[in-house]
Amino acid sequence: MAALRLVSRSRPLGRLAGAAALCLAALQAGPAAANDSTAQLGAGGLVLVMNPGVSMQSEDLRLSINSVDIDYVFQNDTDTDITTLVAFPLPKLSGNDEDFTVQLPKENDPIDFIGFSIEVDGKKVSPQVEQRASIVGIDITDRLKADNIPVNPFSHTGAREQLAKLPADKRAFYESHGLAFWSEGQPGGVSWDVSTTFYWMQTFPAKKQVKVHHSYHPIIGASFLTDSSFTEASQLGRLTKTYCADATTINGMKKALATVKQKSPNNAILTEQRLDYVLSTGANWGGAIGTFKLTIDKPAADTIMTLCFPGKLTKLSPTRFTYTATDFVPDQDLSILFAASGNQQ
Repeated sequence: MAALRLVSRSRPLGRLAGAAALCLAALQAGPAAANDSTAQLGAGGLVLVMNPGVSMQSEDLRLSINSVDIDYVFQNDTDTDITTLVAFPLPKLSGNDEDFTVQLPKENDPIDFIGFSIEVDGKKVSPQVEQRASIVGIDITDRLKADNIPVNPFSHTGAREQLAKLPADKRAFYESHGLAFWSEGQPGGVSWDVSTTFYWMQTFPAKKQVKVHHSYHPIIGASFLTDSSFTEASQLGRLTKTYCADATTINGMKKALATVKQKSPNNAILTEQRLDYVLSTGANWGGAIGTFKLTIDKPAADTIMTLCFPGKLTKLSPTRFTYTATDFVPDQDLSILFAASGNQQ
């Protein structure tokens, strides 16, 4: 669930360093790149820094490969209004990614690259935003701006061009400090991380509830499952340990792959899509979530889904599964794997 961060007004704001999780996925390659895999970047919801006066009455979390939607009900249990800073950190973009460009839901938006949306009591909120760049924990935002380099090169279309324009002395600085590298005279990659945080001031009236709706487009990871996925120990271990695939699930994947092989012997693959959600940060809240509801939608009825989750999911339809609990305290994140024949986005 990650993120509504509440900080009392009397506490100094300081620098908002996006402390969200890093884990949720990018997109899909074509069949010709069957050995390629895109990594996932994990986002969550709103993180609450503990405020004893505000309780989380409920959270309704809905996950699919196309959207993440969350509805919260918060209640101010005190006799006075509470005004706090609310913040949502976007998934951190890492310079360790092999590709110069990270594929994002909103590719050409360097700030809101996942389509962040927030409403409070039915009214849209327009938050402020802070974006910082760093390498090994050292902030380099001001240096980049001074050199006219976009802070977020992963979704800024002019980043490569601006790096290419650097004079020799500045280029040498970037190379010697490990900020970027050049290949055959052209910028080939960057090494800094980008943290983006939306924030706004929110008032919780005394003895009243506040409804918050939050949504964004997840960054879906993708790769392919082949025969080796079920024979090589490391690949099979990934399915069983990271996604808790049991014998029934593994056999279902093998059967689906065999069906594909009969129809297309030269292209025997299953498409794998991965969705990560940072749920464990909900435990940072000073108490349990009154009522927690999780809904997961599969891309299609014949898609095979597997995930590690402590509760039992109830099947509502061929594609929809749900779980409800009271006094819920999350203690682990969600990593969901969808396997199917072909692209079912």
